[in-house]
Amino acid sequence: MSESSRRKSLRRKPNKEPLTAQSDTDDSETGYNDIDDFLEGADDLDMTSLTSELGTIGAGLDDLSFLLDDPPEPSDTGQRAPDAPGETVDLTLTRRTVHQRDDVGPGPRTAPVRITLTLRPDTGLDATLTRYRSHEDGTVSADAPDSIMWSEYENYQVDETTWARDSRGLPLVAARGRTPQAAPDESGQAPGPLFYFDRADLVESTYPKTKDAIDAEIAKGDEREADFWDKRKNEIQQLGHVLIPYPTDGVTTAEKTVKVPPGDYPLLKSRSFFDDKIAVGQLAPFSPIVKYGDGYVAISPDPMWTIRSDDAPEDEEKGAGRELTAKKIIDLFAASPRFRPHLPGPEWLRDDQIHYVTQEQLGAALVLERFTTDPVEIEAAKRQNAAAFELGVDTNGYHSKGHLYVKKSRRGTGVEYHEATHRLSHAAVKHVFGSSFNEGLTEYFTRPLVAQLVGAGEMPPRDAYEPQVQAIDALVRYAGVTEDQLAAAYFTGDLRPLYEQVAKAAVHPPFSPAEPFSLDAYAALLEDRHADEAREVLITACGPQPGADAPAEATGFEKTLKATRDTAGALVKDRRLSAGTRIELLKALNRADDAKTETDLRPLTTLVESANRDLADHWATPLVRKTADLLTSPQADSYRALLEPAYLKALADANDQAYQELASWVKIYNL
Repeated sequence: MSESSRRKSLRRKPNKEPLTAQSDTDDSETGYNDIDDFLEGADDLDMTSLTSELGTIGAGLDDLSFLLDDPPEPSDTGQRAPDAPGETVDLTLTRRTVHQRDDVGPGPRTAPVRITLTLRPDTGLDATLTRYRSHEDGTVSADAPDSIMWSEYENYQVDETTWARDSRGLPLVAARGRTPQAAPDESGQAPGPLFYFDRADLVESTYPKTKDAIDAEIAKGDEREADFWDKRKNEIQQLGHVLIPYPTDGVTTAEKTVKVPPGDYPLLKSRSFFDDKIAVGQLAPFSPIVKYGDGYVAISPDPMWTIRSDDAPEDEEKGAGRELTAKKIIDLFAASPRFRPHLPGPEWLRDDQIHYVTQEQLGAALVLERFTTDPVEIEAAKRQNAAAFELGVDTNGYHSKGHLYVKKSRRGTGVEYHEATHRLSHAAVKHVFGSSFNEGLTEYFTRPLVAQLVGAGEMPPRDAYEPQVQAIDALVRYAGVTEDQLAAAYFTGDLRPLYEQVAKAAVHPPFSPAEPFSLDAYAALLEDRHADEAREVLITACGPQPGADAPAEATGFEKTLKATRDTAGALVKDRRLSAGTRIELLKALNRADDAKTETDLRPLTTLVESANRDLADHWATPLVRKTADLLTSPQADSYRALLEPAYLKALADANDQAYQELASWVKIYNL
């Protein structure tokens, strides 16, 4: 996935986690909670009605457990959000009987699944929980919550089958305090009054088990990755130089950020590598230090391994640079059956809410949560929150309070549609599942929306948040989550069906119907480095898929593509070719990533053929002349039978191996 660059210091301590910004041709998020909260942009939510659900609360509330029941239909008795601070809003809950379901997942009918909710593992000892009051008339006081210490939570029995919402539409789950003075109920417990807790404060009891399983996969991946990067590092060390095809990120010893132009750069001998990343999104965990100009600079080595740069000119040629009007965006959303029911009105976006900005303006927008072009305000924003400002500089898009901010260099590449999708989302997904899950689901809905534009060549293909998108896709393909359930969660905040579906499907070893895979843990580990491992554990937990096809054999074109890429990769490293030739090969190798036909592959094939001819010329002129001289010498008869076949084969094959063999014979007979 392509990533934007970010200023980094050579003096930053090794092993310190960088402030990461995931960008596509698109936008960024950070792993830091304070910045993530800062990016929430909840003020832009348009909630005209809030719906609530309530199941039967009874004797089944024991040991903080709940039963997975058929979800009731949402009630239509929800009240509007407050218009002014302090205004009271009560959410009316419809009470109804919920029919218990005891067939969990495929296979024979089993006992009901019981899951225990507990506090999030990272809850501090001095943390407090928000407790919302419930009243006899079936309402929840959204305006007057209480706070309790985390230790008091042990005195509550939580029923995950009973849901409500607060005034922001965020999901709550029911709980009863246990009062020793009250008479015991049928379960032997002494129930107290009904309260509600924020679902974001609680996780399934199998959260640690799920996290441990994912962490184990991560450890295996880290071991494989370390071995991979050790080999790449040794490869560069042995080459003694770095070849880059595009302008790439660099940081000087004076801690200045530079763009190093394409070229072949010698490696600094005394200290070859800076053991850290100098750019956000850089895959290699080290940065070679090369001679550049009058000094030295640490650069990203990613382009050496055909990793596309954000600055590759091909993206501009595929549609970048075209500003979009609000009408064009609105029309595309209105034409989508998936989005149409969730649009707040016919003119929900205006031209004055779309801002094409510079890097610094985007940084200021992230801090100020508004648009400004005033240099004084921009500088003040940088001083106010340098971390958020720097994140904005490296961000391709951002939305806040109904406004979309798009970096000028990324206009027309789909950023506008991704950010507009965010604008239509409900806060519950990000609030409960976190930023990575939210970004993956946003991009999951954005791609089908713009598919026709991509197919028509009006914008480049989308590759934003690819690991997170694959993680969402895995919920659909393997856990049986439906598109409608995802849409209900994303657009209306109805998360309960997602929890229920995963708890029904992800029950295979090391999990079970009694201890299913934790969706909360899955969502928490979907950042870039861990998303693939989390996805693998989910797939295992969902068990063998019926009718799963065996891996398809590579087609003839796929074999040709691999062979051509392998040959080109070897030629790129061959310094007998000029730096210009190798740079062109590396660029063509980058572009071949998207090759689907022989025609797409032809530019690379042509360059490979040309490079091989150059190598043949490199060998042929002196070697052929020397061989011809040997074959016409008086002593030729004694070794002609062995030398001449190698000579003729080299002329016919005209490749590196043939000339190497001929050179060996020439060396023997020319002593």
